[in-house]
Amino acid sequence: MNYENISIENLEYVKIVTISRPKVLNALNLQTLHELYDYFTLLNQEKNQLMVIITGSGEKAFVAGADISEMALYSPIQAKQFSHTGHHLMTLIENSPFFVIGAVNGYALGGGMELALACDLLIASENAQFGQPEINLGVVPGFGGLVRLPKKVGFNKAKEIIALGKNILADEAQRLGLCNKVVPQNELISQTIKIAEELSKKPFLALKTIKETLNTYDDIPHSHALSLEQEKFALLFDSSDQKEGMKAFIEKRKPQFANK
Repeated sequence: MNYENISIENLEYVKIVTISRPKVLNALNLQTLHELYDYFTLLNQEKNQLMVIITGSGEKAFVAGADISEMALYSPIQAKQFSHTGHHLMTLIENSPFFVIGAVNGYALGGGMELALACDLLIASENAQFGQPEINLGVVPGFGGLVRLPKKVGFNKAKEIIALGKNILADEAQRLGLCNKVVPQNELISQTIKIAEELSKKPFLALKTIKETLNTYDDIPHSHALSLEQEKFALLFDSSDQKEGMKAFIEKRKPQFANK
């Protein structure tokens, strides 16, 4: 499949999705949202284990936001449709069966921050900046930022970030728990690939269970979440990977997971 605004690099266990609209700092227009949605829909049908990295082309921006030139003249109905498209994409990424790692280079603002929030892990370069500056345009986040950001940094800090519309530098983002690791700019992709490859060696069913359970936790009562954990834990004892993992531990060797 050929895309105009995204490119795909296929490694052995890792796919790298690069958003490439350098003239507008990789801003998300409607076409780019559709291309990402189409590609992640295809990935969700994959049978083999994989890890996915999302990044932006160049050193200046991961995604600098939604495309303001496209949005500026939207009617309320068009704005809702645009928001709806963005929400569907972020939810698709968030609920995908594989781990998605954001490699954040430069600006991750507005829709770019919301794309980062939909990822499972975030690795940021030293020049990365995060923010929800929509308030400065007379609007609010429209791709899930109002919901996902408080889960990452807490309600009070999320209110501050969104209401003031100021950027957060990489070191502060790591301190807040917004990103997992900060690395030099020239090591961003190599370090992210290293983490993705490490994850690819873990038993896929267990990784999938971790993601599903943690993503569900905030949406159900605490007692139900604890019951869900028990159920997920028990179900994995019907997998070949559980038997291999524990047998390998007892035999003091590395496990050979079959991802089933």
